[in-house]
Amino acid sequence: MRTQTSDTDADKFTSGHPRKVAADFTATRSSLVRGLKKWDNQKGWQEFFDTYWKLIYTVAIREGLSDAEANDAVQETILAVAKAVSDFEYDRSKGSFRGWLMRWASWRIKDQFRKRSRSPSVAQHLDESETEGRTSLTDGLPDPDDRFARLWQEEWHGNLQENVMRRVREKVPPKQYQVFDCYVVKGWPIEQVAKELGVSKASVYIARTRVGRLAKAETSRIENGLL
Repeated sequence: MRTQTSDTDADKFTSGHPRKVAADFTATRSSLVRGLKKWDNQKGWQEFFDTYWKLIYTVAIREGLSDAEANDAVQETILAVAKAVSDFEYDRSKGSFRGWLMRWASWRIKDQFRKRSRSPSVAQHLDESETEGRTSLTDGLPDPDDRFARLWQEEWHGNLQENVMRRVREKVPPKQYQVFDCYVVKGWPIEQVAKELGVSKASVYIARTRVGRLAKAETSRIENGLL
C-alpha cells in the first residue's frame, strides 16, 4: 500500500497511521518465539505464516527466483524456523527475531539458486548439531550481504503495513474502512469523501479516529510478537 497523504494529515489524528508506525517498527519480541515452540499451537503457526510468507516470497522474487522457486523458499524457510525455534533460548541482546528470520530466508533463497544450477545444496548438508542448544538467534547461519539486508529491511516495513491494514479491515465495517482509505490513505479532501461515499463529515472524522487507533493497536501486536 502506498499512501499519498501528508505526514501532517496522518499525525493530526493518530501516531498509529501505518506509514508512520512502520518507520518505528523495530523487532519481534520473545512472546512470539515462545509461542512457536509449541507444535500444537496451530493458530500461532498459521498467524506466523500469514504474517511472513509474503515477505519471504517477495524478497525471493526480487532476488530473481521464479514463482515456483520462491514458493519453495517460503516453505523451506518456514520449515527451518519450525525446526530451529525449539532449540534456542531467546536472548534479545544477541539479535532480533527479524534478523534471524532474514538469515534463514537468505539461506533458503540461495539454496534455490544452488538447486537451479544442479550443484549440491550446502543447506541440505548442514549439521543439525551445529545449531542445537545454541542461545543466540544468529549462531550457525551465514550473514546475508548488505544488499540483501537492505532489501529485507525495505520489504519488512511494507509487509508490516500490509498486515496491519489487513487485520484492521477484518475488524471494522467495510464502509468505515472505505472512508478511512479514501480520506487518509488516498488523501481525498473531506468534502470529496463525504460527497462520493454519501456520509457526513462527522462520519469521516469518526472513521479516521477509529481505524487509526486500530491500526496502532495491530502494529503493537505484531511488533510485540503477539500476532
